[in-house]
Amino acid sequence: MRSSAEHEIARVTDVLRTHGWAGVFQRIGDGISWDGQALELSGLTSRAPSSASLVLAPSVFALSGPIFRVGVTDPSVVFFPARGIGLLFSLEADADADPVGLSALLGPNRARVLLVLQHPTTVSRLRDLLGLSLGSLSRHLSILTATGLTTSRRVGRTVEYEVSDLGHALIAAQDLTGSGTV
Repeated sequence: MRSSAEHEIARVTDVLRTHGWAGVFQRIGDGISWDGQALELSGLTSRAPSSASLVLAPSVFALSGPIFRVGVTDPSVVFFPARGIGLLFSLEADADADPVGLSALLGPNRARVLLVLQHPTTVSRLRDLLGLSLGSLSRHLSILTATGLTTSRRVGRTVEYEVSDLGHALIAAQDLTGSGTV
């Protein structure tokens, strides 16, 4: 959960750098907007002035959208969903999957890596989920990326890997056959 929140902080920082505060608030979700002068919260009749203190906090518990805490003496806080948090525990199910057709094509461990990477994931999270060594994961990720089945991108100080469009098509082909063969 902490890793998800930290990755969200890195993503929001990147959005701030490239799109400014308006982009950040658009990214956070519906019901909050920035017009360059003030922050507007839907459902509230007043607008928070730009000089007011505001804390932005990614949360693994704000699943349906931003949660606002308007402070009188303390700073106001906007808790917003960390991207991918709804899938946090489904990654464990993907790690335990037995993809027969993909295993025959890619090998069992590489197939499991591909399934987990349907959601952006770091190497350390892959290691925790799959129980593979970092060296083994590095080799699998190198091959999957070289063949165009996965992509990677830097998020803060870490690198996230995820399935590419080609990889999604391969997984979908297995799901459509129903027989476990690709």
